[in-house]
Amino acid sequence: MKSLTKILSALMLVFLMSCSKDGETGPQGPAGIDGNANVLYSDWFLSGTWSGSSGNYNFNKAATAITQTVLDQGVVLAYTKLTADGSNVRPLPATTSGPTFWNFILTVGNINFTSTLNSSPSTNNEYRYIVIPATTALRLQKPVTEMTYNEVCAFYNIPL
Repeated sequence: MKSLTKILSALMLVFLMSCSKDGETGPQGPAGIDGNANVLYSDWFLSGTWSGSSGNYNFNKAATAITQTVLDQGVVLAYTKLTADGSNVRPLPATTSGPTFWNFILTVGNINFTSTLNSSPSTNNEYRYIVIPATTALRLQKPVTEMTYNEVCAFYNIPL
């Protein structure tokens, strides 16, 4: 029994001596990729004057970040804050009561916002777009097109 106690004591001493609180600092790792280096976003803006007629209204917004490459390989997200909807942020396309359909159409250098409202939409509605060019594929928990506005802003460090 004494030898077992001596052996266990010796093992315990070796174990305690081998433990240290801090190890040596490892080598510096490679620089990481900035997840939003190429992501561009607009400020919130008002529509201004809508064109069209009942059920077919639209307004254009110049957006130089929307290139042919973005249209072919990237993602453009658009959002609205409708005056009749308080401060809620709606991803586009969206359907509101009526039913009214709110959408956007992309062309090189331009985003065209549309509405099927029966009367001219409010010029106080706010809009915003986010342009995400194609880059190295990232494995996301869910596709960016399925993220909420707040999730997209948090992921790309975009101010709300």
